[in-house]
Amino acid sequence: MTSTFHTTHWTTILAAKELGDSSQTREAMRFLCETYYRPVFRFINRYVPRPLDAEDLTHDFFLRVLEGKEFRSLVREKGRFRSYLLGAVKFFLADFRTKNAAQKRGGVLQQIPLDFDVVDVRESVDAQFDRDWAELLVGRAAVSLKEEYRQKGKEADFHILKPWLTGEADRGEAIHILDVSPEYFKVLVSRLRKKFREQLRRQIAQTVACEAEIDEELKELTLLKL
Repeated sequence: MTSTFHTTHWTTILAAKELGDSSQTREAMRFLCETYYRPVFRFINRYVPRPLDAEDLTHDFFLRVLEGKEFRSLVREKGRFRSYLLGAVKFFLADFRTKNAAQKRGGVLQQIPLDFDVVDVRESVDAQFDRDWAELLVGRAAVSLKEEYRQKGKEADFHILKPWLTGEADRGEAIHILDVSPEYFKVLVSRLRKKFREQLRRQIAQTVACEAEIDEELKELTLLKL
C-alpha cells in the first residue's frame, strides 16, 4: 500500500489532548462508540450475569468515553484503539466493582475479581474480544465493498461472488449465472478479494495512529486469511 495515511477518527482523538475539545473530536468519539459498541458489550456480558445489567454498564462506559473521561491517559506512542479500548473497559469494570457494584446493583459484579484489571485477566476472554473486533471489521468491510459494487451497478455480481471472500463455493453455478469463462471468473474473484482487503485496511486505518500499524493489526487479528 503506497497511499498516504490520512487523519482518522482515532488520530483525531489522540490529538484532542493537544488541541482541546472540539466538535470534530466529539464526532470522532461518537463514531467509535457506535461502531465498537458490540465487542465491548459482549466482553462485559461475560462477567455480568444479566444482559440488562451488562447493557447498562456498556452505556455507562461509553458515556464516560463521550465525556472524555476514558481518554485522559492516552499517549501518542500507543495508538491502537482496540488495545486501548480493551484496557479501558477492564479498568472501568474493576473500578465499578470496587466502588459501586455492591451498593448500586446488589453485587451483580461480585464475580469480577478485584485484580481484574492488572493480573487475573483470562486470555480466552481477551482473545474473544479480538475475535469480536475482527468480525466487526470484516462485516463493515463487506458492507463497504457491497456499496462499492452497487455504485458501479454490479451489486448482483457482488452477491454471487461474496462466498469467495472467505472460501470456495459452487463455481459452476456462479460461472453460469455470470455468463463468463472459468478463466475470467478467477479474475473476478481475485479482484473481489483485492478490493475486500483494501476495504478492510480502510476500516483498520480508522483505529490506529499510523499506516505502519495497519499491517501489524491485520497480522494480530489474523484477518489476511479471511
